[in-house]
Amino acid sequence: MSDNPIEKPKKIRSDKQKEAFDKARKVRADNLAKKKLEKEEASKKIAEESMNLIKKNQDQEPQEPQEIIPQKSKKPTNDFPKSSTGINPMETVNKKNKILKLKLYLHHLKKHKKKLNLN
Repeated sequence: MSDNPIEKPKKIRSDKQKEAFDKARKVRADNLAKKKLEKEEASKKIAEESMNLIKKNQDQEPQEPQEIIPQKSKKPTNDFPKSSTGINPMETVNKKNKILKLKLYLHHLKKHKKKLNLN
C-alpha cells in the first residue's frame, strides 16, 4: 500500500449547472447583505430609543432617595396554624390531654384510697 491517497478526477459540470450555482451564490450573498442591514437598523433603533429614555430621565427632577426601613424577620414558632374557624386545633388536643390526665389521676386516687387512708 502506498502513502498517497487516491485522487478522484473532478466531475465536469455543465454550463447550466455552473450558471445555477452562480445564481444561488448571488442570492445567498444578497440575503446576507439584507440581514446585516436589518440588524444594523434594529441596533440603531434600539440605541435611539435608549438615548431618548435617558434624556427623558435626565429632564425629570431627581427624586430624593427613600429611607430603607429594615423589616424584622419573623422567628419560626412551633405554633399550629389556626383553622378557618379561628380555633387552634392543638389547643383542643392539649385540653383533652389535660382532662385525660386528671381522670387518670382521679381514678388512681380512688383505686388507692384505702392504701392512703383518705376518706
